[in-house]
Amino acid sequence: MKRRSFLGWGLASPAAALLAQTGPPREEAVESMMPDEAPAIALNHLGFLPGARKKVIFRYSGDEGPADFQIRDIGNGPGAIRKKLPLKRDTSDVIDCLVGDFSEITREGMYQISIADELSTPFFIRPDVWRRTLPKAAGYYRYQRCGVAVPGVFGRQNLFPFETFFGPSAIDGKPSLILDYDLGVNPGYIRKIHDEIREVSPGIFLGPAMWKGRGGKALVLWFGLDATRAASRPS
Repeated sequence: MKRRSFLGWGLASPAAALLAQTGPPREEAVESMMPDEAPAIALNHLGFLPGARKKVIFRYSGDEGPADFQIRDIGNGPGAIRKKLPLKRDTSDVIDCLVGDFSEITREGMYQISIADELSTPFFIRPDVWRRTLPKAAGYYRYQRCGVAVPGVFGRQNLFPFETFFGPSAIDGKPSLILDYDLGVNPGYIRKIHDEIREVSPGIFLGPAMWKGRGGKALVLWFGLDATRAASRPS
């Protein structure tokens, strides 16, 4: 093939492809697997551990509704799991819905649930299902404390102020330095944070980050500080 012919073919192909396309855009297969903009199916989009309880909620307020739902493995091809399971009505002061339990499905894979003509968001069942998200969540916790440096604008800031005092630890009752975020200048969700810190070896501090809920303080994660190294200062 001559160089000029090759270039002409390469430049003409996109235009020819556009001219050959008539009618509305073609829906790709992956698009037909996605839920509607206002889905009626609710579940954990991240996924589930194989041995964990697994629930699906279907928003429905009519007198009668679907009696079952179908769960299928969409990632393993032939021989993949496809099973129908029952739905049960559940009524509360918040929402009327149907609830299904698929805890018996423990095989690893990528799944999708269908109820009537609705599709759920695809999700995973796998033992490391939290691994992709947990580091990001823990990292964001650091940004809440220290802020994010914007070059040329400002350095790290104390976005959410706190007061400190010594008191008994919520973990073991021993003396600890308490970080109190329950200040009027902080938003409500920050005021529910309870931090403690204690020196566990010379210059090394360890503490729990906790969430103050209705049932008391719940442990979220552990954090540490290393005071044995000199802090770097911006030039």
